[in-house]
Amino acid sequence: MQIHFGQFPLEVLTVILGKVDSRRDKYECTLLNKHFYKVMCRKLWQAPMQLDATHELEKAPQPMVRRLLADRTLNHPLRSTHLGHYVRKIRFNVLNLVDTMMLCLTMMPFLESLHLDSLSYVEDETIYHITVICPRIKVLKLAALQITDQALVTIGENCRLQSLEVRECHRLTPSFLSGVRNSGIRKLSLMYVSDLTVEETARDICCMDRLTHLRLEGCYDIRNDFLQRLRTKTSPNDPHFPLPRLLFFTLNLHDFGLSVSPVNLFEFANVHPALYQLSASMSMVMEPILTMIADVAPLLHELTLHGSCHVSSAEVRNFIRRCKRLEYLVLWYCRLPARCFPEAQRLYDPAFPHFRLRAAELAKIRNNTHIDFSAEDDELRPSDEEEAWTLAPLPRTGGQVPDLDISDDDNSDFDDNDSNHNSDINGENEPDDDDSLEQNDNAVNNRNQDGNAENNRNQDDNAENNRNHDDNAENNRNQDDNVENNRNQDDNTETDHNQPGRQ
Repeated sequence: MQIHFGQFPLEVLTVILGKVDSRRDKYECTLLNKHFYKVMCRKLWQAPMQLDATHELEKAPQPMVRRLLADRTLNHPLRSTHLGHYVRKIRFNVLNLVDTMMLCLTMMPFLESLHLDSLSYVEDETIYHITVICPRIKVLKLAALQITDQALVTIGENCRLQSLEVRECHRLTPSFLSGVRNSGIRKLSLMYVSDLTVEETARDICCMDRLTHLRLEGCYDIRNDFLQRLRTKTSPNDPHFPLPRLLFFTLNLHDFGLSVSPVNLFEFANVHPALYQLSASMSMVMEPILTMIADVAPLLHELTLHGSCHVSSAEVRNFIRRCKRLEYLVLWYCRLPARCFPEAQRLYDPAFPHFRLRAAELAKIRNNTHIDFSAEDDELRPSDEEEAWTLAPLPRTGGQVPDLDISDDDNSDFDDNDSNHNSDINGENEPDDDDSLEQNDNAVNNRNQDGNAENNRNQDDNAENNRNHDDNAENNRNQDDNVENNRNQDDNTETDHNQPGRQ
């Protein structure tokens, strides 16, 4: 019996069509039949394109706004749900008409992810109305807004945030996180927030015991004592260190030329042994930072270091061999020649020398235990730049250092389908906030299960070895029995030969 593809239940079609990544392909699927339309229409409107300011925006709303308004007045033959109810994620960028934005949000009651970027007329009252209209918001990104601490208090009261990003909101005070510290936030990103003092900000961050992602970039008031505060218990009787669930930590201060001591980074990693990904930017690394990290973070899967110009190739190779679970390693400005890493498949522009080693290359380094290099081998020669160009004819970055980002781009799932680490430095392959947050609670348990599974495999190997040993012993006994039988046969043969002579 043949079944037409359109006769599958909607649940089955949703799973099958969920493999379609391209936005254009999704649109083509809506034209096939009504079943495909029902599935793909929902997916297309879950994260519509961002709304940007245009020269005609003051005269009339953009086509998407007109489409939402028209949909509210028409009865569609293939669906009963309004298009605005499908929207889960949207971004407003440089939009001066706040009324237009609020009109859109009134038609999106189930919105979960909102990004407001460079909206000069958005203030505390606007944030209050947004939280009333869209109380289901879980992911919120605020960039270059004229808001105060009261806006964060309103957000903490009306929304159950799971991810918060604050960038260049210069009217905030050092205690701006006090309004959301009890909201159950799991991902926190603070970028270019001025007047960020140690005592108040670090105290509020330490209260976020469900935090799994922490990113600090361009906050030029952060010093070594900030990390000390994040790794210090609030009281001597407290059994746990702050941020017990932290998995991803990014500290990027290179824009201001500040230096965070690697010793503090080492001690921070020491009290967070479950770290999965660590990214740090330091103006000068003199201590053997890789050796120190390998001692305290055995579960580390990804490591990115900026300013690692004093790291030797021998230290890098030893670090890779010690961290068995490491799958991704990036060393920016390491100033190491390509000959020290013959396993590396490609390098970047020698104007920005760094190494990016993936799982396959790391496995080769672990296997090549006989390959090692001395300090003389680490010295750059005039021919090293030509060698780097030969290995990696990649486009120049135009003098811009790629940004370290643990957050995702709002529309990256439509534009980039590369499942590898081609854009990991920019964070473009980071899963969606609302999708990844559901998995973070089990990450530590999964790693513990991995450790238990490894122990079980070791026990199985030992049991197998014991069985093999028993089999070998049994074979040895059988061989001894065979030798004994052969000797008995030889004795019998000798006896048979001697009997006629005696007769």
